[in-house]
Amino acid sequence: RILDAYIAQYGRDIDQVGTSYYNWGNRLHAIHRYREAVDAFRRSIAILERTRGPNDILVGRASGNLGLSLSYFGWHDQAVAAHQRALAIYKITLPPVHISVANTLNNLGLAYNAQPSYDQAIALWEQAMEMYQRLEGPGSANVGRMVNNIGSAYFYQERFDDALPLLLRGLAIYEKTLHPMHPDIAGTSYGIAMIYIKFGQKEEGQRYFRRAMEVWRQSGGADHPRYTEADVMRAITEGDTKKTTEALQRLVASYDRAFGPKSLSLALEFRKFAAHMINQPKEA
Repeated sequence: RILDAYIAQYGRDIDQVGTSYYNWGNRLHAIHRYREAVDAFRRSIAILERTRGPNDILVGRASGNLGLSLSYFGWHDQAVAAHQRALAIYKITLPPVHISVANTLNNLGLAYNAQPSYDQAIALWEQAMEMYQRLEGPGSANVGRMVNNIGSAYFYQERFDDALPLLLRGLAIYEKTLHPMHPDIAGTSYGIAMIYIKFGQKEEGQRYFRRAMEVWRQSGGADHPRYTEADVMRAITEGDTKKTTEALQRLVASYDRAFGPKSLSLALEFRKFAAHMINQPKEA
């Protein structure tokens, strides 16, 4: 209503309208209406460029938030461009070591990682990690997040020897800085479990699967897609065909609730991935 009142009285090209679009975009993003958020941020940027100039810090913030919303649609190239612009503005308007610079380096790394451009992502996360260490200390949750991000990038490149010590370090930081049932603890535990399974260390793998499943059960119940994925992996590593079949059926049901018509194909793709990770033939 405030936005409509400003537009009715003054027209669209005033600063209050630009900032209102920015605030509205943040609200839309928070309630997962990402397509509308993208439109609001773009309108905000267009107006604020005219009212404040192209290098104003609020233009940088709107650009960064635009990048986050774009990522949810898989528009990773556009997200990279938005985060690059935010970073360029912050380097003009903020001190060289600043939390907003570190956060944007991380977000830009995530956008590159999703393309995937792993080397560029890792280089950005290393810069962000150094900055977080200077700002917050070496044991902060954000440092843990950068360590985990780099480890995850190595994981997806199948550089498991490089990934494992980083994921273990990231988990150690998370366990000191996050709530015991935080989803980041589950995700990192799950990645560690997958690597141990790949290395043939099934007992260690099972231990970390159980940790991940404990968190996901607490946060989303036994129907949580990630919980059911871990359940499938645990059943496969136990070598129990019946349990594996039952777990896959639960996985399809869980995916169906979360993803709709794509559920069966996603479950089959996960089964192939699981077979690859434990060195089984795909048809096993």
